[in-house]
Amino acid sequence: MAQNRYILRINDDGSSCIVDIFTNIPAEFGGQLMAFMDPEEADEMVDLLNLLDRQKRALQPDPALNDRSYIPVGHATISGSETHSRYKLTQNHVGRCSIIDLFTGRPAIIGHLHLINLHPDEAMDIIGILNDLDRRERQQSSIARL
Repeated sequence: MAQNRYILRINDDGSSCIVDIFTNIPAEFGGQLMAFMDPEEADEMVDLLNLLDRQKRALQPDPALNDRSYIPVGHATISGSETHSRYKLTQNHVGRCSIIDLFTGRPAIIGHLHLINLHPDEAMDIIGILNDLDRRERQQSSIARL
């Protein structure tokens, strides 16, 4: 099992902080410092950050394989085949974004978090990971059916 990159620390005032174990400083996400947070929000957010980190690492090609068939170009190519994206961004009237699952027509969910009212930069990072993972899962399931 992979080690989590982010951990929770409790501040003296009872608030929580999400710390990156590689830098030992508070993590940043979507331009926001993950410090002095409500403990419940921080608990959900650390799970999300660790999930996104694991998924991002899983998408990295293994350099030992020297596989040139996986070339990440935007969010549309995996192993050389163009596919449709499952998730799309919508922007609300105050410049925040939500990630919509096109299969359900509803906001995407990771764990217990609905991906709504996100900062545009964090939304772009998350949607890229979600679409890459979905493409990879669909590709693996189509190979398994052969």
